[in-house]
Amino acid sequence: MTTTRAKITALGTYVPPRVLSNADLEKMVDTTSEWILERVGIRERHIADKGVAASDLAVAAVKNLIESHPFDLQEVDLILVGTVTPDMMYPSTACLVQHKLGIENTWGFDVSAGCSGFVYALNTGVKFVESGQYRKVLVIGADVNSSMTDYTDRAVCIIFGDGAGAVLLEPCADGEGVIDHVAQVEGMGGQYLFMPGGGSLNPASHETVDQKMHYIHQDGKNVFKYAVKKMAEMTERVLERNKLTGQDVDCFIAHQPPGDAAGKSRHQYRSLREHDGGHDSHRHADCD
Repeated sequence: MTTTRAKITALGTYVPPRVLSNADLEKMVDTTSEWILERVGIRERHIADKGVAASDLAVAAVKNLIESHPFDLQEVDLILVGTVTPDMMYPSTACLVQHKLGIENTWGFDVSAGCSGFVYALNTGVKFVESGQYRKVLVIGADVNSSMTDYTDRAVCIIFGDGAGAVLLEPCADGEGVIDHVAQVEGMGGQYLFMPGGGSLNPASHETVDQKMHYIHQDGKNVFKYAVKKMAEMTERVLERNKLTGQDVDCFIAHQPPGDAAGKSRHQYRSLREHDGGHDSHRHADCD
């Protein structure tokens, strides 16, 4: 029996043209370019202009996708947008993207999962394709993080930037496409990375604005330790589920703002470390 799988058949990206470099940040907070590079491995981040929203970045990423992989957008069955900086609480950013692209007879929704938002949205889209219900699913990750970044907070402003990426998911034969995924949430860690203002607990008010509750709050040390531990654990789990070892992996791609998180995770997971011999030739790091 042939199993239907979902395959990424096209990719589009977009970042706004304005750049905030480490040299710029040296003038804004107590930091140096060397300090930033050592701790998070970032030289520059792209920043959206005022009035540019997550849906605008998402639409630009889809248009970039269409340039390299032309197809009729009217064939899109579903639009999923992973974002924590939606244009507004509702309608969803997916609805705004649908309207701006002029796609008829489709539907969509947003997925809010912080830095993991795109991965969550991707796996949601994969399941819709695997079920046979849809044949073309647009999955988009888009965030205007600068809209909730306090540029006097060194722990936060050196990391976050703005941008979007879009992929097209389509059915493929067994043996290709997305094989598996594992996921886990631990709500207790919310105290280390959160934005306390603007929700039903702390609705927007003069007080919440004065207390900077609409900005990202982060305990970088605890986030880093958790990321290192869980990257190794989840890698081991997904490999074991599929009867694979680190020696079967040709490329390990990590979403990792902290510059050395993937390296430390690799050392926690011995089979991955043995496979790449402690070098970076088989490891690619996607740093935001």
